[in-house]
Amino acid sequence: MLPRLVLLVTILLPLGAQAQGFAGLGAAVEGYDAVTPDAALTFPEDHGAHPGHRIEWWYVTANLSGPDGAPLGIQFTIFRQASDPPPEREGWANQQYWLGH
Repeated sequence: MLPRLVLLVTILLPLGAQAQGFAGLGAAVEGYDAVTPDAALTFPEDHGAHPGHRIEWWYVTANLSGPDGAPLGIQFTIFRQASDPPPEREGWANQQYWLGH
């Protein structure tokens, strides 16, 4: 079953990878920074938010052991979503929305 699923995803992924937006946001990206595969990363700056991009998220995952030695796994995700492109506004007018789960 898994090999068939991998084959199906491999065939269909290029179709879904075309610019179509995320979560109903549409394909218009005017005013947002472009996402390019060859962008150079600079740390520690790139560990933080990039307000010029429309959406990004971070994961924290851990494998733990309970008091009885039972294995436990956790994942915490933080999302940042911009409702409007830059420039970033101050205070309550800021267009950045944050969600964690």
